[in-house]
Amino acid sequence: MFEEKYICQQIEAAGGKCWFMISDDTNDIADRYRFLHAKFILIDGQQVIISSENLSPNSMPSDSKSDGTWGRRGVVLVTNAPGVVAHVQSLFDADFDLVHHTDITGTSTIGGPPIGFVPVLESGGITYTVRHSSAAVFNGTFSYELVHSPENSLRTTDALLGLVAQAGAGDVVLVEQLDERPYWGATTSNPTDDPSLRVEAYIDAARRGAQVQLLLDGLFDTGNATSNTATCAYVNGIAQAESLDLACKTGNPTGLGIHNKMVLVQVNGQGYLHVGSLNGSEQSSKGNRELALQVQSNTAYTYLADMFQRDWGAIVYLPVVLNNYIGPADHLLISEVLYDPFGQDDAEFIELVNPTGTAVDLGNYSLGDAVNTTDFEDVRRFPPGTSLAPGQTLVVATAATAFFAEHNKNPDFEILNTSPTVPDLIDDLAWGDPAALLQLGNGGDEIILRDPTGKVVDVVTYGSGSYPGVVACPLVTASNYSLERFPFDRDTDDGTVDFREWPFPNPGTLP
Repeated sequence: MFEEKYICQQIEAAGGKCWFMISDDTNDIADRYRFLHAKFILIDGQQVIISSENLSPNSMPSDSKSDGTWGRRGVVLVTNAPGVVAHVQSLFDADFDLVHHTDITGTSTIGGPPIGFVPVLESGGITYTVRHSSAAVFNGTFSYELVHSPENSLRTTDALLGLVAQAGAGDVVLVEQLDERPYWGATTSNPTDDPSLRVEAYIDAARRGAQVQLLLDGLFDTGNATSNTATCAYVNGIAQAESLDLACKTGNPTGLGIHNKMVLVQVNGQGYLHVGSLNGSEQSSKGNRELALQVQSNTAYTYLADMFQRDWGAIVYLPVVLNNYIGPADHLLISEVLYDPFGQDDAEFIELVNPTGTAVDLGNYSLGDAVNTTDFEDVRRFPPGTSLAPGQTLVVATAATAFFAEHNKNPDFEILNTSPTVPDLIDDLAWGDPAALLQLGNGGDEIILRDPTGKVVDVVTYGSGSYPGVVACPLVTASNYSLERFPFDRDTDDGTVDFREWPFPNPGTLP
């Protein structure tokens, strides 16, 4: 939220206005929407931008594209169609109604970012070959539909479900999504009791003879019962059992995940695109403010279908000029460290990531700041049964209570026994002083991850910390700035290359 407050601060300093939609139990103000997730911009009442992307450096990297780039796959539509602009304007006006709604407030209530806050705009990379260096422009007369939640996104006579329902023999349905769940309802439910209307619509299209492909994000996928992995297992199981032209897989074609919310449908030779903010969760259709645009355009369909098929066939595109490209590490990595939090050191945390393609059994792995067994420092071990799935993170905090107070969520493990719901790492009494705690020095330290045999898996040093063969990260310039591995899967043992100073720590979330 620091970034949003910073942006509003800049807008207001230039004479503009900025507002937030809030909930406040104390003042009896309830959420109008679960999340304000729509992504659109109106310009002078003449144009509207509707996007599947957030306006961030990761989504829209600003580096030179001559040697490749990386970012989050998404699509942005811009149109000057008067009917579309007018309808989106009416939607905005209904939401931004200061007379009839009390859940809208200015920055005087929300407040600004911390004093001295400066957003980090570093972005780019080289791991994806740019296929189109400029935006595609399509001129002509097009048919449009505006789909928005929670009002009309589940209509079956039109909108997305109505469009997919038209697909049959010889037609095509291509789905590229951040999140498409196998079923709705509770995570303990199932597709029979709580079917996802979207997924079942895709399956029914295949049963009618359409070719259906689902490409879902693999970078942020948790692997749990309602994950993209579970969706693909469900969909592919039906495809195999019924011999359907239906396939689902997860991927990460552009390096920082699929953030897209796009469905392409070709019916009787006519191409349609559905692009916007709607994910495949029940909440997205029923509880959020969402907006998507459906367009009939054969040329736009062909353009985006080509992009989809390129994404379908790739994990990460490598540019023609590799420019000293270093591939993902083949071992666990220490991916973020907060060693100098605001206030007490109890809010420190260490984040691990698994950049490999297979799950890693972390049972009896050790994490500590002791280089030698005789050091007056500490080593802790993960309990048996601890596992880290591909692309996933694990966060160890000094104290779960302090961590929760700062980040509004629990870590995976803690050092101090402050919360009965968060497991503790096990103190290895063979290392250091039994009374020592795994707490990091503000002037410098080492963080070492070892496997059960004692073999060093990864080492991060900073400031005055040292370890043979490892270049230390510079100290952060302000309290509560973290050291973040960027990109998260690269390991050269040079902290000046592998890590960046990050002003808004985000444990459990990869850059």
